[in-house]
Amino acid sequence: MIWILYKNMLMLFSAVLLNFILGTIIYIIWKLLGRLAESKGYVEINYWIWKIVLLAFLCPVGIIVLFGIKKKGLYGFDFWYANKIRILLTVLGIVWFIGSVIRAFIYMKKMHQMHKMLQKGRKCQPEIIKKKQQICCELGQKNNIDIVKHKGIKIPMAYGIFHRRIVLPEIEYSEEEIDIILHHELIHHKHHDLLWKAIFMMVHITYWFHPGMKDLIRQLDQWGEAYCDRTASYYIESMKTYFNVIIDIATEEKECNTYCMGLCENSELLVLRMKRMQSYLNKKPLKRITAVSLMLIIFGISSITVAASTIGFAKGYVYVADQTMDEESVIETEKVIDYKIDRKEKIRSQKREGIEVIKQGAIIPDVNDAGILDLKLKAKERIETKKKYIDKKKGKEIEISVSTGLEEDHVSKKIAIGIIEPNGKERYIEEGRNLWHGFKINKSGDYVIFIENYGEKDVDISGYCSVNPYITKEEDKKFEESNN
Repeated sequence: MIWILYKNMLMLFSAVLLNFILGTIIYIIWKLLGRLAESKGYVEINYWIWKIVLLAFLCPVGIIVLFGIKKKGLYGFDFWYANKIRILLTVLGIVWFIGSVIRAFIYMKKMHQMHKMLQKGRKCQPEIIKKKQQICCELGQKNNIDIVKHKGIKIPMAYGIFHRRIVLPEIEYSEEEIDIILHHELIHHKHHDLLWKAIFMMVHITYWFHPGMKDLIRQLDQWGEAYCDRTASYYIESMKTYFNVIIDIATEEKECNTYCMGLCENSELLVLRMKRMQSYLNKKPLKRITAVSLMLIIFGISSITVAASTIGFAKGYVYVADQTMDEESVIETEKVIDYKIDRKEKIRSQKREGIEVIKQGAIIPDVNDAGILDLKLKAKERIETKKKYIDKKKGKEIEISVSTGLEEDHVSKKIAIGIIEPNGKERYIEEGRNLWHGFKINKSGDYVIFIENYGEKDVDISGYCSVNPYITKEEDKKFEESNN
């Protein structure tokens, strides 16, 4: 049970590592190609590009592809075959987990502080609430967004995902300023920009070690503001007046605020927003078919990148595993010297009498995969797996290895391991505190693995079973000798 939990933890960290590689590759690609879309004034497309980059760090596409590759013969996540890889991933996984917990704690603490602070806000004047209702209707927004004033903030901001709000500072604004501020913040809610910031928080917690995270949130924030400006141009007559108000009320901050949407920008970023808006206003309207084509190209390049990177990851794993396997196999063989390889298979057409058979939920693993055996066998008890079809062309041998942990002189060594063939015959070996054997597959069909304790004492069993695309050398030799 502990081994299975440990294996799943390694798989989780490997999934994080693979998505880190894939997300980084897509991040670099769109960091370069995004400049082309920016020069053409395609604000919305650029914003969606960075959303795709963000989602690339969360979507488990690479893992799905990797499991598909593994079925064709690559190692995938079989960490017990390569001890050095397992140790390295264990150390890195512990460091990653601690870092993620710390990052999550920092986010939760700051969010709690902000939420607690904003609880003290007071209601706005009726005329501002009425204006907000009119603009909600104009934007096609539901009128479920609260608007409050708070003395603890310096600038207007949009806040909240489920309980959405607009928070204004204790400053008296003109009617024109209120109109522009409310348009701006309500458009942020309309675009669900705060939801995307929450998704970024999840990504940052997971990939706290990624050097590009600050740039990613910066790009999302800047393009989110540019997209907001572009949408505002449909509803506000003078963009010159719009930006004049933005410049007047904005305040400079070194970092983007991940918890809200507010005008925390320096003069350089405000100039950049105006340039992007000017580029958008000067460009020719983008035809729908062109926009769709560009988005399909984006998804196409991303998909190819995911597939190519995953295959490279799998091949890299195989290379490292192959380089370390021989050395580790020798060490392992030296440790386990009491596994006899000269046991001859026995055959019978029916089960041993007086044995209770228990059907286990587990199934025989796929080719080149391994199933962990960690169970307790009572006296006169036998455990069987579910039936699994094995193609003789792909699976050449069912390998079973078990250890009882009993001392050499222990009276209970009555353990048998074996397989049930498609015709119902049982092939097995027996009697020993440790048993290892490769059962050659003679024909395609449904197979069952069993482990049997026909002694008088309960026994703890640990080990593994696998379906190999090759024949173990010792077993092949014995098979040939028995035929001769």
